[in-house]
Amino acid sequence: MSALNDLLAQRQYALNAWLSGSTPTGAPRWVGDDGRRLTEASVATSGVVIQTAWAAKVAEQDAVFRTARAAAGIVPTVAELGVEISVEAERRKDAGTLINGIQFRCDDKSLTRLQGMVKRAANAENAGEPFSQKFRTSAGVTVTITTLAQAQAIENAAGDFAGFILSRSAELQESVAAMSAAQRATFNPADNAHWS
Repeated sequence: MSALNDLLAQRQYALNAWLSGSTPTGAPRWVGDDGRRLTEASVATSGVVIQTAWAAKVAEQDAVFRTARAAAGIVPTVAELGVEISVEAERRKDAGTLINGIQFRCDDKSLTRLQGMVKRAANAENAGEPFSQKFRTSAGVTVTITTLAQAQAIENAAGDFAGFILSRSAELQESVAAMSAAQRATFNPADNAHWS
């Protein structure tokens, strides 16, 4: 039981760091060529951006933790599974979705940026001025938006995805509340089947 408690403490430590957007104290802070931390640094050879190294670590620890918890015969409470579902929902929003074949993050910060882009495009259109917004996605793809319609389409798709994830999170939390102990013992919030 001590090993399980140690694992739980490590998982909570990484989870708290991920949720707060910081790297845990004492953890390596690798830096990319552009001076940003590894979680944001561009990988020059592939053009891919490493988004959430700590999120991956938390997901890995969650899988190990669930396996250890099941092996120890510990049944998670409804509240514990509720937190795990919420964390999984945020992870999925951070990972985002494909929009016109391009991976877009759908976290709160990204949605706010998209809303700002739509507002600027609308202002330009209302003033009869040209609009152009160029940005690079977390997947390393450069996108140029030149019309209000393009900006709205991306923002709507990203917002719809985030809304879907939040709705599924609420539905899953409600379904967990009605589960038996045996069902809760085998429930895995990271299972893709729960999010489609």
